[in-house]
Amino acid sequence: MLKARALVVLSLVALLTYGAVRAMTFVAPVDHPLRALDATFAGHPDALSNRAMAQIGTAAARGEAMPQTARQGLAAVVLKAPLSPDPFLVEGTIAQIANNPARAERLFLAARLRNPRSQGARYFLAERYLSTARIQPGLMEMDALARLSERASQPLIPALVAYARTPGAIPELRRFFATSPALRDRTLSLLADDARNAPLVLALMPVPGAGARGGDWQRRLVQSMVLAGDYAGADAMWTRLSGVASRGLLYNPQFRDLAAPPPFNWTYGSGSAGVAEPSGSGGLDVIYYGREDATLANQLLRLAPGRYRLTMRIDGPSRTSGIAWTMLCYPGPTLILQLPIGTVGKGPVSGTFAVPATGCAAQSIELRGRPADSTETTQLSISGLTLNAMAAGS
Repeated sequence: MLKARALVVLSLVALLTYGAVRAMTFVAPVDHPLRALDATFAGHPDALSNRAMAQIGTAAARGEAMPQTARQGLAAVVLKAPLSPDPFLVEGTIAQIANNPARAERLFLAARLRNPRSQGARYFLAERYLSTARIQPGLMEMDALARLSERASQPLIPALVAYARTPGAIPELRRFFATSPALRDRTLSLLADDARNAPLVLALMPVPGAGARGGDWQRRLVQSMVLAGDYAGADAMWTRLSGVASRGLLYNPQFRDLAAPPPFNWTYGSGSAGVAEPSGSGGLDVIYYGREDATLANQLLRLAPGRYRLTMRIDGPSRTSGIAWTMLCYPGPTLILQLPIGTVGKGPVSGTFAVPATGCAAQSIELRGRPADSTETTQLSISGLTLNAMAAGS
């Protein structure tokens, strides 16, 4: 008798075979519309297969053994539709659970032969090949699976990450990723979550294009290095990935839509607490609802020890809004600037701060909202943002 775990695996076969939408019917109630269709074409192979998969899914949900009627139904499918991969997928999974991998592989190959577009066959063959160090055929199956369904190939990404760490894997993966950019980016994203994988990411990443936006893996890699406390390494990595040779004291003070990723470019907040977004004309438009704390915009800096002045213009209501610019030292964090901007005057708003010689390897400039006495919504615009070093003694 199959255990509940085995039946869950069999349900996975159903999901991969029929797709998420149809798979929802595997545990559907008896009066589901597809049951009426099955009743009309009760002897049709598709109806037999659909009913068998539904029985398997229902049994798995209950932790019960696969019904004998499901197995009989799949046996009938073999006779009526010899090109259907479904019976071979189920039997292959059963063989795999029974610790008979050779038989399982033969059955999965038979399923793929009958339908090369079978996601289940491609998935289990890729898993089998990669787990037995047959990398080339495993990569071929993964590529085919990704073309059929990127979502279905997602569970196999950790296997590519593990392979990337083995000697000699880099040239093979680079050839593979040249034709499978989606799998490359997802593999790089998973690798990038660990700062220690930085050399692997650099070895596998595509050649940066001029002005091209990088994948999510770029942001994740730099962020993982920041979280590991390697601020200098994160700075150098960001410069390499972004192609920005010199970003000045504050990068992108005009809040332009640039390809360079955070955290050394702006991150904008958007949620129930408030919204900040570029105005398109060199400024930042801000709406703060005044009900809860919010970080509306932030950027990581690498300032040398010394004194600095932050200046900007504010267009908005002339009253306290609970919005302020702050500067934090890292590691820490230690607050070195608190500049409220809620009371708007006729001239520029500015504030000064000092970066200490120790304990401030990086700084985070943040536009924050804090609830004030009034919880009314505040809307304002920030423009002409500048950050300048001050002369010694000033």
